Amino acid sequence: MIIIGEKLNSSIPKTLEALNNRDEAFVLDIAKRQLDGYAQHLDVNAAMCGDEVGTLKWVVETVSANMPCSFMIDSPNPQVIAEVYGSMKLDDSIVNSITLEDERFDALLPVVQQFGTGIVAMPIDAEGMPYDWQSRVEKASRLVDRLTENGIGHERIYVDIVVEAAGAAWEGPGHALRAANELRQKYPDIHLLAGLSNVSFGLPGRAAINRAFLCMCMANGVDSAIMDAANTEMVMTAKAADAMQGNDEFCMNYITAFRKLNG
Repeated sequence: MIIIGEKLNSSIPKTLEALNNRDEAFVLDIAKRQLDGYAQHLDVNAAMCGDEVGTLKWVVETVSANMPCSFMIDSPNPQVIAEVYGSMKLDDSIVNSITLEDERFDALLPVVQQFGTGIVAMPIDAEGMPYDWQSRVEKASRLVDRLTENGIGHERIYVDIVVEAAGAAWEGPGHALRAANELRQKYPDIHLLAGLSNVSFGLPGRAAINRAFLCMCMANGVDSAIMDAANTEMVMTAKAADAMQGNDEFCMNYITAFRKLNG
């Protein structure tokens, strides 16, 4: 399971305040706790900040100067992403995200091609978000094929399965899981990505729902998740599920993580 730490996001009020104030200690603490929890990348989103480009660059530079790290650069504005990549070096990074909408696709494809990034493929077209598993599969397939035709290998593509809040769209998580299963069979070499915490939004006992959904995602072929890597129980659930799927020889990764995260 590829774990992408989710907490450097300006949609979180405390994080937004810290980003606007250039609070280095706060940002480094979040980054360290996510990386200590086995995050391979940190999702960085500054869309709510007044200076989005400047804030993204500041976060990347601040964290990189203090600890080895890879990033997922996340913005609703493709021009912001292009500007960040045009002004700084980002190794082993992922762009979040490209869609079938022509303006966004045309703006981000050159970035992915030039800098060799990974790319989150969000199955959205001019008609909007997918509403069931069939539309997820259909739109994702068109997007994967279009990226492939433009030289982007499957190993660089992270298809977002579009996780909806179960409390508002009670059938949504099931559609996301079915789409993941279908896409895994159709494209065995792509990555399938879940924005995990979305599923429990607005419900009590969110941690239990997130852990349950994580296991179900992994059983249906999802191999990457944006989640709180500082949550020990979430990380241990991912490690346990990996082991139970036969992906962890003699359960050594699970044992190592247990010893590290539980003292």
